[in-house]
Amino acid sequence: MGKTIRLNSCKFILLSLIIASCSPFCIAQKDLKLDSLLNALHIVKDDTSKVNTLNAISYHLLSITAKYTDAKRYADSALNLAIKVFFKKGIAKAYLIIGLVYKKQSNYSEALKNFLASLKIREEIGDKNGIASSYTYIGNIYFAQGNYPEALKNYLASLKIQEEIGDKKQIALVNDNIGNIYYVQGNYPEALNNYLVALKIS
Repeated sequence: MGKTIRLNSCKFILLSLIIASCSPFCIAQKDLKLDSLLNALHIVKDDTSKVNTLNAISYHLLSITAKYTDAKRYADSALNLAIKVFFKKGIAKAYLIIGLVYKKQSNYSEALKNFLASLKIREEIGDKNGIASSYTYIGNIYFAQGNYPEALKNYLASLKIQEEIGDKKQIALVNDNIGNIYYVQGNYPEALNNYLVALKIS
C-alpha cells in the first residue's frame, strides 16, 4: 500500500515537472500565433481577407486563450466589415464565433440567436459544411437547455448532410451527440447503437 502511494506520488511529481517545462513553450507558441494574426491584420489589403483575419483572431482568442471579451470585440469588427462589403461567408463565420462566445458564457439564448443567424446565411450561399456545422451547434444549445426533441432534430439534420458529403469525423461526432440524448432519456439501446456507430467510424 505504502509502495503504491510512493509510486503514485513520483508519477505525479514527474508529470508536474513535464507540464511545468512545457508551459513556457506552449504559451510562447500561442503568443506567436496570435502575434502572427495581429501582424497579418495590418498587412492585408482587401476587405475579405481582413474579415477572415479578424475572425481568425477572434476564434484564437476564444478557443486558445479564453479571452471572451476580446474575442467578441474582434468578431463584432469582422461582422460589421463583412456586412459592409457583403461578404456573406464572413458574416456567417462571425455570427458563429459570437455564438460560441455566448455559449462559453452560458448565455444560451444569445448563442442560439447567433447560431441561427449563421445558419440562415449559410443556407443562402449553399455552404453544406457550414449548414451541417450550424445544425450541430444549434443542437448543442438545445441539449444544454434540456430541450432534447429540438436537439435531436438538429443533430439528425446535421447527420443527414454529413453523410451526403462524407465527412466521417463529423458523422462520428454527431452520432456521439445523438447517443448522449438517448442516454439522458434512459433509452440505452438507442444510445448504445449510436455510440457503437461513432466508435466504429472513429
